[in-house]
Amino acid sequence: AVFDFWLDHAHAATGMLPALSLLLPPRSLLIFSEDAYQKHLHGLADRPCDTLEGIANSSLLTRTGSPGTMPWQRQLQADGSLRREERYSLTIRHVPTGEHANSGGYGEEAVKAAAPEDETTAG
Repeated sequence: AVFDFWLDHAHAATGMLPALSLLLPPRSLLIFSEDAYQKHLHGLADRPCDTLEGIANSSLLTRTGSPGTMPWQRQLQADGSLRREERYSLTIRHVPTGEHANSGGYGEEAVKAAAPEDETTAG
């Protein structure tokens, strides 16, 4: 699958190409930090096949003997696209709270806004 990064919501909404697209090998691990985690939107688009034009690391598909090359060979289509197969994803996030929270939208106020009201705070 191809994983995309956009600069912000406005960039994603325009339908413009992502700022960066990466080919994710089977059993891959992504660790985000700094701007990639805090500022850029990212995700897998809902589509049955990925085109490989403009993918930053598409050379992974042509490396002889590189780990993960064989699974991709069966996914390659006649038109050069890559057919998606079933994937599983696990996301773990550190969400700072209190006085150490940053202003990136993941701080205490965002946590409070997402939390359901209980009987003591309901008005």
